[in-house]
Amino acid sequence: MLEACSGTSGAVLVVTRARTHSRMSGFESIRLEGLEPSMARALLPEEMGEEEAMEVCIAMDGHPLGIKLWSPDDDLPGAGAVQEYVESQVLRRLTQEGALSLDELSLSPLPLEVEEMLEPEGAEELDDSAILRWAGHLVEPHHLVRNVRRATLEGQGAAILHTKLGEMWAGRQGPRARRMEAHHRLESGSEVEPDWIKDTVAEIMQGDSSAAAVVLDHAIESNPEEGLFELAADIALERGETKIASGYIESLSDGPRKDMASSRLARAEGEWEKADELEASAISRLDPGDRVRAEISSLVRKYDDRIPGTESKISFETLLSEADSISISELVAEDRELASLALDMLRYSLSLDTGNMEEASRTRDSIEAKIGSDDPRVPSLNLMSRLSAGTEGEAFLYEALEDARSHIESTNDQFDRLRTIHMCLEASTEPPDWLVEAHSEFDHGALNESMAHHRRALAHWWYWRGGSQQGRETLKLE
Repeated sequence: MLEACSGTSGAVLVVTRARTHSRMSGFESIRLEGLEPSMARALLPEEMGEEEAMEVCIAMDGHPLGIKLWSPDDDLPGAGAVQEYVESQVLRRLTQEGALSLDELSLSPLPLEVEEMLEPEGAEELDDSAILRWAGHLVEPHHLVRNVRRATLEGQGAAILHTKLGEMWAGRQGPRARRMEAHHRLESGSEVEPDWIKDTVAEIMQGDSSAAAVVLDHAIESNPEEGLFELAADIALERGETKIASGYIESLSDGPRKDMASSRLARAEGEWEKADELEASAISRLDPGDRVRAEISSLVRKYDDRIPGTESKISFETLLSEADSISISELVAEDRELASLALDMLRYSLSLDTGNMEEASRTRDSIEAKIGSDDPRVPSLNLMSRLSAGTEGEAFLYEALEDARSHIESTNDQFDRLRTIHMCLEASTEPPDWLVEAHSEFDHGALNESMAHHRRALAHWWYWRGGSQQGRETLKLE
């Protein structure tokens, strides 16, 4: 009947507690959520302090009934009358399936898809009871209900469920699965090895650095191990959170590793001379393996931090000489292979910048032998070479730019798109209109500013937007 009504010219309003009509054609779903804290404030006594009132409204998720039932004598969240109401009117009416699904959703650190739940059978019952809130395909309990349920699950029962959920997520792949697994393993109270935390956080970082920071902070609470403090400082610096990084660095034991972290902190705060002094001192005192990694990282940073189209503070020839002087023989085989690749990547860029095409060709062959001809980085290496050679001839440059244009317009990787645009701008004395337009229309909000290489790319975007500081206008802005 409702579908038939939706096809008429009349307006039909259907009010329901559940999502019954969300998939029905002809209807637009408008879900009523809790009140905004500023609006919910009116439900509380006027004489109540604003800070306390906002705390109550936020804790109750804007739930009008929960707010009205709360009194200043109650603890937050969900004690006293509010907890009694939720338990008697919501929780006690659930079937076993509904309760199991609610338990899982309440203990999850993130909203879930019903299909990925361990106990999905009760999700429909929870939705029919207006317990769930949806964001696309993701679902979680209303915060008031979730907080009350969490309070009733404390202790051994929660630990057992966390263990089961951790085991389930351990069998799944990807950064999100590792975040979920780590949360449940840590909450279960079971012993978690620092090395496992480090490996897991590294995988989570690939998807979300803020999630990695949360998991690591959680792990440190139960295992304040030196290596975890160092990793936490590194992530905070990667995210540009200098105050947080400073706190973790203070927790490190005195020594070269603390000085290396302090050097990065000083550089992030603009204290360049202090940073260089700390770095040089720290590198000289590191173990051979760590020293090589630190030397390579320092060289790459010196190259990457230069203003586009210019040399770094140290000449390209000097950087190339320093790269050639690094000995990687004392590294274990796997680390030696990675270090060799990193040095070759740096040598390749430096050789192109200095016009040494013979050395660039040799280094490129070495890189391809290491990573394979099918590696997605190979086309980028080829483009770098063609753009560099194109600066010597207009026809070569035009052809290289056209190939770059095709790549820019086809790639779905926003960072790769912007990096290619910048490579083209650096190679062009007078950039073509399509390149100027591609740069101008690039959505820099698509970059993840919690990642250092994305922040560097964003800084370059602003540099090219403003044009060269050497008096050469590279972009014509509106």
